[in-house]
Amino acid sequence: MLIDKNEIRMRKANENDVDTYFRWANDEEVRRNSFNTTQINYDNHVAWFKKRLNNAACQFYFFEYNYKPLGQVRIEDSSNEVIIGISLDEAFRGLGLAPLLLEKASADYLNKHNGQKITAYIKKDNLASYKAFLKAGFTFVEDVLISDSPSYKLIRK
Repeated sequence: MLIDKNEIRMRKANENDVDTYFRWANDEEVRRNSFNTTQINYDNHVAWFKKRLNNAACQFYFFEYNYKPLGQVRIEDSSNEVIIGISLDEAFRGLGLAPLLLEKASADYLNKHNGQKITAYIKKDNLASYKAFLKAGFTFVEDVLISDSPSYKLIRK
C-alpha cells in the first residue's frame, strides 16, 4: 500500500475513539510488545480511557489516513517522567509510518511543554519499534529491566 504522508492527519482523541483504542490495545502484536501482556477487559478499558482522556497529564494523539484510523501515540506525565507509547493499526504496519507519528506527537507535546523530555521504554525484542523511535529523534540512554523484560530506555528533548 502506498501512503501519501501529507494526507495523514493528527487530532486529539475523544470519547468516540474508545472502541478503536480498545481494539488496538488488545491486538495480539500490541499485547506481545507491551510490558503487561494480559488481554484487557472492556469495562476496565472504558474507565481507564475516560479517566486519561479527562486528565491534562495525558495526551492521546489519534492519527487517521483517508478517514481511517491509522494509529495512536500516548504521552503521559507520570509522577517522575513523561512516558510515550505508540500503536499502529494492523493495516498500516510495516509501512515505515511510526517515526512520522512519533515525530508529530512529540513535537506537539514538546512545543507545549518547553524544557521537558519524553521517555520511551522498548522491549529489546521489539527492534522495529526501537528503530522507529531512533528515526523520530529519540536517543538511547541505557539498558533497563522492566517487568523482567530486557529493554531500552530512550529520551527526546
